[in-house]
Amino acid sequence: MGEKIGNKLTQLDPTQEAQYEQRRKGKEHAIKEQNEKLGIAFGILVAVFGDCIRTVEKLRVQEDCHE
Repeated sequence: MGEKIGNKLTQLDPTQEAQYEQRRKGKEHAIKEQNEKLGIAFGILVAVFGDCIRTVEKLRVQEDCHE
């Protein structure tokens, strides 16, 4: 049984890992864009005319929100 599983694992397409990594990076990019848009929207809501709105990249993601 273990040998059968091992054979299946070695037969996997080597591009699958690259595809997984590409999907993961795509999700990270989407989350970053979502956070930036929310930050800008909040800034517009609370800003007074003439205020500067800045977005700062958040380097960590809360696990309870994004699993």
